[in-house]
Amino acid sequence: MESAEELYLSQVKGMIPISQVMGIELKYHSYNISKGDLYLKFPDKSGKIYLFVNAINVHHVYVLDSDDELQFGGYVGWIDQEGLMKKLELIKGLMINR
Repeated sequence: MESAEELYLSQVKGMIPISQVMGIELKYHSYNISKGDLYLKFPDKSGKIYLFVNAINVHHVYVLDSDDELQFGGYVGWIDQEGLMKKLELIKGLMINR
């Protein structure tokens, strides 16, 4: 039987990935991670999400594994930032509000 934490993590992992958010452009380098804010640490310590918003309001998102290795990087322009933030809020809500 799954624990409550495993159930929530499986729900998050089963969602449409961040990489499929409308308008996201993939970026597989980590230049801006140090400028970003820690958005979420996964409760099972498997990784974390960083968010960086640059001077022209472009939202960059980075997903790192437990070894702080970049697993996903991407950004969205102004038009699509609402979709990205909704996805991140959903992930955070599933992880924290249980």
